[in-house]
Amino acid sequence: MLEMEDNYTTPLFAVTGACQGIEVSLDTSSIAFGPVMLRSQCSRKLLISNSGDMGTAFHWNPANFAPDFSMSPSNGYLSPGMSVTLRVMFHPVRENADIRYENLYCAIEGAKPLHLMLTGMCIGHPPVREVLSFTTNVRDPIIRKVNITNTSVHGIKPWLLQPVIEGEYFSGDDTISIATGETETYEITYLPLEMTKQDKPHSGSLFVPLPTGTGLLYQLVGLSGEPKPIATVVRDIPCKTAYVEVLQVPNWLTNRQRFKVVRELIKPERLEQTVKLEGLEHIQVPALGEAKYNLSFFSYRETSLHFKLFFVNESNGEYCFYVITLHATPPGVLEAFEIQCPVRKTKTQTISLENPTASTVTFNCQTPLQEVMLPSSFQIPAMTSVPLTVEFQPLRVVEQVGKLYLNCNELGLYTYQLSLQGTAPANEKATHFRCGLGSSQSQQVHFHNLFRSKTEFSCKVSQQNPNDKPEFLVDKTVTGAGSSGASGTEISLDVLYEPTMKGNTRAHLLVQSPQAGDFNFALFGICTESPPQGPFLVKLGHTTAVPVKNIFHSTQHFTFTTQPDCFAVKGSSAEGIRAKKIHYVNISFDSTDRTATKLGTLTATCAKSTDIGGDVVTWVYYLKGVVDK
Repeated sequence: MLEMEDNYTTPLFAVTGACQGIEVSLDTSSIAFGPVMLRSQCSRKLLISNSGDMGTAFHWNPANFAPDFSMSPSNGYLSPGMSVTLRVMFHPVRENADIRYENLYCAIEGAKPLHLMLTGMCIGHPPVREVLSFTTNVRDPIIRKVNITNTSVHGIKPWLLQPVIEGEYFSGDDTISIATGETETYEITYLPLEMTKQDKPHSGSLFVPLPTGTGLLYQLVGLSGEPKPIATVVRDIPCKTAYVEVLQVPNWLTNRQRFKVVRELIKPERLEQTVKLEGLEHIQVPALGEAKYNLSFFSYRETSLHFKLFFVNESNGEYCFYVITLHATPPGVLEAFEIQCPVRKTKTQTISLENPTASTVTFNCQTPLQEVMLPSSFQIPAMTSVPLTVEFQPLRVVEQVGKLYLNCNELGLYTYQLSLQGTAPANEKATHFRCGLGSSQSQQVHFHNLFRSKTEFSCKVSQQNPNDKPEFLVDKTVTGAGSSGASGTEISLDVLYEPTMKGNTRAHLLVQSPQAGDFNFALFGICTESPPQGPFLVKLGHTTAVPVKNIFHSTQHFTFTTQPDCFAVKGSSAEGIRAKKIHYVNISFDSTDRTATKLGTLTATCAKSTDIGGDVVTWVYYLKGVVDK
């Protein structure tokens, strides 16, 4: 200012300026929480504001709040004119009537720190709201429920509660969320891993701290009884069949357990000698795992076993068990045998049988298969095994399947399946014949009847060449006595060879019975030139009949001539002879010389015929004329 005369002043110039600063403040410098239950918590809001011209950062040291208080967030940034809501939690860890944290400071970047004081009171647990009782089998969980209501005013955030459970075998969810004015159910699970006595139950507690600083307290009491069976096993097992039941043995602990296996029979009170029930005496199971236990069962006869199988930890007395029922049902086929053998040969099959009892037992044998031979009964001494020999002797070419039954009063029924096959036999011994044309030869063939009863056999001859005329003759049937031994009864059959043409011939003889089977014989014949026959004696002045047979299969014309003239054919010198018939030619002898014997021949000539191959066939008969002195 310029001062002039007469007290007159006038401004010469003006000076102006500005200063920027940081101004951070709390809406309160102390917070009093009041009384809060132990293990509960309570929260309050704290507003921090920046009314200055510059932004700045703030930081609370969380260690200064522990262990009864906490601040969230503990650090941040405030822009000019910005406010941040902080949440201060009071969660006392022990009972105390005066909990006081003074001079808690918040560092402000570029400005002085702010100070805060927190006070509160921690009181003990509230009275028990309810006693929750649990009764269950050991290792069998049971659940109880409690209802919790959010009593806060509408508009406040839902409660997120963190229940606190004490007690080794009690558990529940870590948190539960409850909307304003709503009621939610909280589940507590009791899973005991050891049995309790009636006067020493498992104990625990459930404390639910509420945001109001109060809480809900429940007392937990658990009784654990004997375990339930792991499973109930029922099996139907055929007799005489080895069976293994695989049982899963659990370990509910975090360390390995060794169990002793104990069997408790319910029915019958003790095992019979014919029943085997076996397994290991001890088993080890890894921590929180399982192990397989093999229980072997075998029964010779029908029976039922009802028992419990315990797995006992001898160190603490805890155990688990199975309830098992095993029914030994009628046996099926224990074993199947295939036996193949040529007809009328014998093949054996051995079956091993065991007697586990302390006395001798008797087996009775039965089978509907007639061609199987075995004893009707046999015995096995105590505690021994013997082989049973089964013989198969087929009488026919056949395939059949049947059962073999071995029954024992002490050991029950044994059933076996026999698949039998009788294959074609080799031919019987060949029979050879040799004779001249016009004559015959008879031989016997022999075979054995192995059937146990009297049997009639049919006989049939087949020529090798179906167009050939039959040259081997047999009876249509032959009967033989039943077999009384392994070798059978011998039967003989006459075979007549009567050729109708010179040369070799072959035929097949089939002797057959539905019961005793088939017998095959090869027949070989050789037909030679017919040798002269005789001599036939002819007395002087008398006649002698010489038989001439038509060996052919149709009527043939024969002519008869004699030499010398002292022999003559009485009657016709030509004759038609029917097939297979004999014609007698009467020869007379007349001589003037009565002192000497005369020799001559009779020639029978068969004319050419397709039945005999188109050739002329002659037969010569020697004649001897004698003088009766």
